[in-house]
Amino acid sequence: MPPLKVKDGDDTVFIEGKIDRIDFLPDNYVKIIDYKSGNDKYNEEEAKSGWKLQLFIYLKAAMSDGRLPAGTFYFHIKDPLIDLKNISAEDTESIENEFRKTYRMDGVVVDNMDVIKNIDKDLADNGGASYVIPVNIGKTGMNRWSNVMSEEDFSDLLDEVDDKIKEMCCDILDGDISIHPKVHKNESACTYCEYKGICKFDVQFDGCRYEKI
Repeated sequence: MPPLKVKDGDDTVFIEGKIDRIDFLPDNYVKIIDYKSGNDKYNEEEAKSGWKLQLFIYLKAAMSDGRLPAGTFYFHIKDPLIDLKNISAEDTESIENEFRKTYRMDGVVVDNMDVIKNIDKDLADNGGASYVIPVNIGKTGMNRWSNVMSEEDFSDLLDEVDDKIKEMCCDILDGDISIHPKVHKNESACTYCEYKGICKFDVQFDGCRYEKI
């Protein structure tokens, strides 16, 4: 996959990375999966603010040849813990379903039934809640969970992310290396950062403040 190019006048920034998984779907759609061993969660406001842009940078790179966005997701690799206190040990189907729920991907998917059924084939026959993506199909049609977006809203979100990526690249080209990490609820950009010894960010010093999302 070629690098994502961000132009600023005569200058170009090339953003490169390694995409864990790309799935090419019918009708020119594409979806991205990023494998995670931690507890990363998809959050639209974090992406719009310029924090945790990885999923959308990968998706933009995969769309560079004119493909359409189907969705972009985290897949958490973990040993699941299942609460079986209300399930009989003989009820293997319920146990299996609880197990599958723990591997439901977290992210955003376009509100297009053909695309959704191409991602989760079982929904075409069984309906109900998907064990693959955050979608639920009831008797009267799809119940739109917060992570299901219309194609127009998805396009608008990608445009906002584009603007944020360009803004950050322009700052780098202008030599702006000021430190202003973001914080959302109890997690900050510093939580898992390996370079604290280099940046020396510390809220005890004047001028060191988190940018709240």
